[in-house]
Amino acid sequence: MRLRIGTAGWGIPSALAQRFPGAGSHLERYARAMPCVEIDTSFYRPHRRQTYERWAVSTPSAFRFAVKLPRAITHEARLASSESLLEAFLAEAGGLGAKLHVLLIQLPPSLAFEPAVVEAFLAATRRRFPGRLVCEPRERSWFTPEADALLARWQVSRVAADPAPLPEAAAPGGWLGRGALRYFRWHGSPRTYWSRYEAGWLRARLEEMARLPRGAECWCILDNTASGAALANALELAEMARDAAPAGSRNAAPEPPDHASRSAMSANASPPQGPAFDRLPTRDEPSGATLAVIEACRGSSNKMKFNVERRVFELHAVLPVGQSFPYDFGFLPSTLGEDGDPLDVLVLMDEPVPVGCVVPCEVIGVIRADQRPLEGARRKAVRNDRFLAVATKTERYRDLKELSALPDRLLDEIESFFAAYMARKGVRFRPLGREGRRGALALIEEGRKLFSRRG
Repeated sequence: MRLRIGTAGWGIPSALAQRFPGAGSHLERYARAMPCVEIDTSFYRPHRRQTYERWAVSTPSAFRFAVKLPRAITHEARLASSESLLEAFLAEAGGLGAKLHVLLIQLPPSLAFEPAVVEAFLAATRRRFPGRLVCEPRERSWFTPEADALLARWQVSRVAADPAPLPEAAAPGGWLGRGALRYFRWHGSPRTYWSRYEAGWLRARLEEMARLPRGAECWCILDNTASGAALANALELAEMARDAAPAGSRNAAPEPPDHASRSAMSANASPPQGPAFDRLPTRDEPSGATLAVIEACRGSSNKMKFNVERRVFELHAVLPVGQSFPYDFGFLPSTLGEDGDPLDVLVLMDEPVPVGCVVPCEVIGVIRADQRPLEGARRKAVRNDRFLAVATKTERYRDLKELSALPDRLLDEIESFFAAYMARKGVRFRPLGREGRRGALALIEEGRKLFSRRG
């Protein structure tokens, strides 16, 4: 788990002044000891771009900001017809440069989920901001499979809040796929914005986060600032995170902003060592071949998955006894599908290759498909196509150039395999049709553009 702990705002209560020594503004002193902060004053009033730029240069290179969207967008315009407001806000907040990591969309308690409005707003936002988006809804209609699916399509994480307006709001939702951010906002309980959290409560939350997928990125923002409790709780939580880390990993964290901030970053956060397979080019230059990264070998029952945070291949699933992958299976780097993962590809070649091999290949077609959970029929289906390709270095398949050259019976069996494979994961896989090389390459190009927009 890669954990950042911070507060809403950077005020330093006098009782904690000695924990933040040295000269400089409150932000400069805060940023020498903490790895992140949430700017919530942007909700109430605009700040000049020069102000954001000043904040950026006042903080260490590893420091990161989350910025709350203005109420003019979320509460007054209620997300509708707000592109000009969004443009103005991002022009200002863009002064943070690379340190702008998260945009927080906190919605009014009365704002119901309207798919068309939300889709249009998120599309407009994604065209302008490729970084992390988190949403804190507070109206019941947002806590449905349909709302979660829409957020996931645009890689928007739903905030886990305390106090939670509904039980579902206490846990992260929305986008939970590979590389997703889990964003926790704790406002103080029982008295919102005032109450200090007890040590036992903080420890229980930390234990819950420890059960998240390995390498998951988490932010914990303490918003119980009215009584000055937020910063004290943040420091307390950071100490717990450091003490809970395995002894062998306590010195493995990336270099923090300075020595004082080491307790505010998870000691589990070891720096990635391996290559970023997910960000390799989709095509090999100058040959023009499409690159495939293998995650499952032909004849194997093990399905590995590339962990983008740790940059390692981890065991993801095991097929039942007697089942195995019919061909080498993997993903196309620097692409993104509607399900939030890279596009999937089956590669036909003479012999299976090990997991982690990068195979130059020629795409011959695609099985178009969508998927949705087996339980919860109301949830909207998302596309999850299966591309087929032939390795460029092959003897057996060297004359295979188009999907139409494969027997229909073989393609039927491939579709049946994936239907059974996804069913074991609680997902219904539904083939929608087949297309040849030209249609497949067009879909891959869409996946490349989506990856580029969302970073």
